[in-house]
Amino acid sequence: MIKKGAMFGLDARIALAIFGALSVISGAALYSAVQTAKATAVIADMEELGKAWEQYYLDTGRDFEVFNTDDTDPYYHLFRTHYFNSTSGAEGWNGPYLPYETTGSYLLCNYEAVCRVFVMRYNSEDWSSTTWQNNVCESGKECSMWSRIYVHAHTKESLAVSIDKIVDNSDGQLTGNFRWDDTGYNLKIAPAKNPYN
Repeated sequence: MIKKGAMFGLDARIALAIFGALSVISGAALYSAVQTAKATAVIADMEELGKAWEQYYLDTGRDFEVFNTDDTDPYYHLFRTHYFNSTSGAEGWNGPYLPYETTGSYLLCNYEAVCRVFVMRYNSEDWSSTTWQNNVCESGKECSMWSRIYVHAHTKESLAVSIDKIVDNSDGQLTGNFRWDDTGYNLKIAPAKNPYN
């Protein structure tokens, strides 16, 4: 009788160990699946932003609406995304192009409460800095339009890594079609004219 009880205790411990291991494995798989779903949703938002910019450009012939005309200011390279939802007198405007709420000169996206969306003219070559202002288009550089989600990316590193894995097969933070910096995620939309060349 004692021997049978001891065997039952051993069986129970083995079963608990197996259930514990399965819980860890399934938990990790669930986390990975959730992270992949979040990454896919952010990519879709950024692609929609890119499509909105392209349609705006096709409709109006305007490829850029900047905050100011000082080309030494990084904001010279930032498209005023509220024009996607407001005509601003642009001939041919056929919006709204995005369903986002407009606040000031930018749109709030549906990714998170503090999220804002932009379109930027950035350097297409590998970046050398995680500070967004250091990567804007410069003289002699090949440049592109990028959709940008402002999210304080340093607090969202794991999501950025997941997005990079999907878009660029994990080529790193400062290269490829998806890049992230100190305040946001960036996805390449299209080639852009360099205003300095």
